[in-house]
Amino acid sequence: MVKYIDILKAINKLLEDNFSNVPILSEKDVEEKIIRPSFMVSMDNISSNNFMNAVIDKSVTIRIYYFPSNKYKYKIENLNMIDRLNELFVENEILKLENFSMLLSSEISTDMVQSVLNYNFEIEFSENIIRDYPNVEIMEDLETNID
Repeated sequence: MVKYIDILKAINKLLEDNFSNVPILSEKDVEEKIIRPSFMVSMDNISSNNFMNAVIDKSVTIRIYYFPSNKYKYKIENLNMIDRLNELFVENEILKLENFSMLLSSEISTDMVQSVLNYNFEIEFSENIIRDYPNVEIMEDLETNID
């Protein structure tokens, strides 16, 4: 079963591997002091839906915040970062977890708020529900006689 924390770890690893000189901050770090340049990754709009007791459909919004080097001169740096993030998340379109790969949404939204780049996309995936009923006898083939 895919855990949301595994998705977060995979995204952080992808950022670390491709931007080794840019630290990834936690929400607590951002509250205390912002290091520039840096990333912060958050997840929200997390939802799960049981489909016919056989599959769990899951979705989550990934938000990558990029704090550019200079908070007063940031437009070119943020535009370049959008291109680089698109290479990772749109062109590659597959996020590899430890024992699972998932296709990413190709719809990306971005905006800049007070110099900070907000890069957002959805991840949607489905998993089979594996049920184990130890004390229940499962019905075998049912034969019917329809006249």
